[in-house]
Amino acid sequence: DTDAKRHAIAREDIEQLVTLRSNTYVGFGRRDGDIESFTSLQYQIERERIPAGPFGPAERNSLSALVLGKSWTLRRVDSALDPRDGYAVSLQVSGARDEVLSDRSFLRLHTRATRFQPMPAGTAFDGDTLVALFELGVVAASSRDGIPSENLFRAGGVQSIRGYAYQSLGVPRGDAIVGGRYLAIASLEYQHRLTDAYSLAAFVDYGNAGDSRSDFDPVAGYGLGLRWRTPIGPVNLDVAYGQAISRYRIHFSIGYTF
Repeated sequence: DTDAKRHAIAREDIEQLVTLRSNTYVGFGRRDGDIESFTSLQYQIERERIPAGPFGPAERNSLSALVLGKSWTLRRVDSALDPRDGYAVSLQVSGARDEVLSDRSFLRLHTRATRFQPMPAGTAFDGDTLVALFELGVVAASSRDGIPSENLFRAGGVQSIRGYAYQSLGVPRGDAIVGGRYLAIASLEYQHRLTDAYSLAAFVDYGNAGDSRSDFDPVAGYGLGLRWRTPIGPVNLDVAYGQAISRYRIHFSIGYTF
């Protein structure tokens, strides 16, 4: 069992959305076999600034929420650092009530699943790996307004939709991209082993983040990459094409996020 207490202040400037966050956090975690669970209570205070754009003036908002959350993570993989066989599934549930130190009531659900499937031994594909990822998020609320951004969803970048900048996919608001109440991502990657240390990868990512189901507009990213297995996990270098923006982007990362 583990306990955690902290107070953090952070400033972010991503896709023209500038946020200053204060987060007071207490939590309790435990492990039961293959399942890790964590219960947390967070008091989030956020100030956001959105510059003026073609569809509206500049905005400055102050948001707060007292968020109770619970998460579960199941990992059954052959290696935590460099998995080639197995799966990992995570589920997060959190929410706030506007009667209790919060600007808006909401319920947030988020799940992510990754499957590592080795190709059959003794065939031409021996040593290769198929990696599949699925991610889904929903925030049940009457509106995104009044909800601190860390409870909403944006997409783009490594471990999301490659071919697009980090968190550049979401809801346009002025000149900024802000988080929405819906997220759906699917990814498929094939890794072909060259040597014990190096593999080539081909991948396609598909999905988006949005603020309503009717306006949800999934986009695709696809490309090629190189995987270098190291003692700290695989080092990944990808060249991806973002179909919706007709641009190439290089992504660099280490390891996997479960």
